[in-house]
Amino acid sequence: ARQVRHITRATLAVRSGASPSSLPVGETENYLWSMKEQAWVRKDKLTSTLSQLPNMFRNLTADEMAMVEFLLAKVGVSEAELTQAVGSFPQLLSYPIDRLEARVQYLFQTVGISEDKLGKVMKNFPRLFSLKLKNLEPKVKFLLERFDLSKAELGKLVEKFPKVLSYPLKKMEAVREFLLETVGV
Repeated sequence: ARQVRHITRATLAVRSGASPSSLPVGETENYLWSMKEQAWVRKDKLTSTLSQLPNMFRNLTADEMAMVEFLLAKVGVSEAELTQAVGSFPQLLSYPIDRLEARVQYLFQTVGISEDKLGKVMKNFPRLFSLKLKNLEPKVKFLLERFDLSKAELGKLVEKFPKVLSYPLKKMEAVREFLLETVGV
């Protein structure tokens, strides 16, 4: 009964505006574990997630629940993939669905990622879904044209190494030059 009382006090304190980090250690831990299911955060990521986004440990808003449902039902991300993605990048749930949907469509149609691999990409590099399309487009164009990749090849590359789309164009050019001049590829 004592633990339930702590969870209730902690939950009420946070819902009334207190930060979970301001609660006594035992109450904070109990509160976090009581909210784990709703927060979509892995146990080993609780501390870092709390420091990055303390408001994550409250009831999910209707918009956040809609995003969870969108990712699970329409995009086909598994619960495990979503849990890992949100654990490392909690802001993922705060984006509008239409913004995320535009990136998903871009990744399918232009980049060539297969639908069954999108969850893996999201799990491995969720920040990819926060990048602006105007920043992704020149990088995708560079990889397709300068590396002479087909859409299918680019899709496989991004499925294995999604961070490649976050690299600056100068770094991509330096890698290309190294591969051509030094390695002879």
